[in-house]
Amino acid sequence: MNDAIRLVAGANLVVARFGSWPEFHDAEVTRLLLLAQDRVLELDLRAFKQESQTDSKGFYKRSLMSLITIQFREIANLQLADFNEQNAIFALALNSQNNRINVKISPSYGLRAAFDCAKAEVISVQPL
Repeated sequence: MNDAIRLVAGANLVVARFGSWPEFHDAEVTRLLLLAQDRVLELDLRAFKQESQTDSKGFYKRSLMSLITIQFREIANLQLADFNEQNAIFALALNSQNNRINVKISPSYGLRAAFDCAKAEVISVQPL
């Protein structure tokens, strides 16, 4: 687990569900909420664990389907693009720098985002 993830309150909820902090490859952002007061950005991610086995069609099996809500507070330097009806992401990367958390959402299809924040918290991890 990198240093930035250690700064995320409630990260243990995600680790308890998946066994480690995932890269969120092929997760889907289903909700993005911006609140001007306190400069809050909140994400809902539909995430899963990709297994090494494939199904009859050759696709990797998925398990532990979950809805994860993460809230980022005191955001700055926000860049958002391409939010649409399906926001599959390649990765959600967190890095720490100067007592802030740098967040980068790399797209597979749809949402592209980058920002930094003072605090981050996993609000919930709900099995689907």
